[in-house]
Amino acid sequence: MEKSKIISEKLEINVTNRCNLSCKGCSHLSPICMQHNFDTEKLRLSLNRLSDVFHCETVRLLGGEPFLSPNLQEIINIVRESKICDSITIVSNGTLINDKHKDILCSVDVLEVSDHQTGINIEYIHELTKGACKLVVLDFEAFREPYSEQGTTNSALTDQIYKTCLIANVWKCYNLEDGYFYKCPQAHTLKAIKTLSADGIDVLNTPDLKAALEKYITCKSPLSACKYCLGATGKIYSQKQVNRKEWRKEQDKPTEEMLDYQFLEKLKTKANSNNHCVKSIISKEK
Repeated sequence: MEKSKIISEKLEINVTNRCNLSCKGCSHLSPICMQHNFDTEKLRLSLNRLSDVFHCETVRLLGGEPFLSPNLQEIINIVRESKICDSITIVSNGTLINDKHKDILCSVDVLEVSDHQTGINIEYIHELTKGACKLVVLDFEAFREPYSEQGTTNSALTDQIYKTCLIANVWKCYNLEDGYFYKCPQAHTLKAIKTLSADGIDVLNTPDLKAALEKYITCKSPLSACKYCLGATGKIYSQKQVNRKEWRKEQDKPTEEMLDYQFLEKLKTKANSNNHCVKSIISKEK
């Protein structure tokens, strides 16, 4: 590995915005996103360029629900060929996985299932992954409000939310979306419903890409999306399915009403605090 490259734990790619579920507060806004055709050639070009200056432990393929993507196997192949990562992980809600997906499971390293209390059969999924890939199951007992439709005009509060954001600053959930590198998923997902300035780096057209990425990653100023995003400090709620036509109404409150101020204060002194969402993690080797 070249020491001159930016090294990260992960890079996330949303392979589809379609999802068979309509979970309240979906941070990727899948229940209301317009369907779009995934540009696999742009992904290939972007990864090849990015791999010159960036390397990660794993590329995480998300959605929506990844198993709804007609291009999933092709995307896996493109990621593998780019050599940008050491491993590939599919992140799924687990409800659609069946024996028809065996070849896909054999072509990745990890299947991460987020159990949203939807009655998925973990033992069946484990049987499918045996000899194919490692299985990791995250048992969620709660979620945190991800964003506010009304946002806030309090710039000091926005700054606090950004500086305590686990997603951008601790977990470093870097995203590659439509040729742009983003610090977090909300930097591009919120653009679907809000008019925001460019919050990412154009991978294909930025001359000194490494320098631009380093400056962007280490920048201490909030992104334009942070006006609406709650970072990691939204109030706790229990998972539920919401009618897609009513989905945005659940988020139609000002930021100030949706924040967990006690957790915000805790994150100011302990940046990697438990967000109390995941009850347990089960890991099974292939």
